[in-house]
Amino acid sequence: MSNLEKRAVDASAAYLCSKGYDVLDVLDGNEAVKIVARDNDTDETVFVSVQLRQRASDAEPAQPQRAEYEAEACEWLADHGNLGKCRFDAVLLTVAGDGRALLRHHINCLGTF
Repeated sequence: MSNLEKRAVDASAAYLCSKGYDVLDVLDGNEAVKIVARDNDTDETVFVSVQLRQRASDAEPAQPQRAEYEAEACEWLADHGNLGKCRFDAVLLTVAGDGRALLRHHINCLGTF
């Protein structure tokens, strides 16, 4: 993971914490899911994809396919146990310059499973 990607994941985790989520895990090696969190408002385990654009004019990054999300979520759940309802979110960061980025949080982007 590049330094910029790590900063994007760290910023996304901080954002989720500011919204009342508990970050349970940050996953370096995964392709789709980068953060596992607990949404305390809905009592759901949330598997979060973090996507990064260098400039606003860049095309939106390709969203991981459902199969990738589900495989990584199932692997994590197998290691950590079933934590009830789950959902998939995506965070898209667009670099705005000077260490700033625009962040969009797409809640339940694939539906529940």
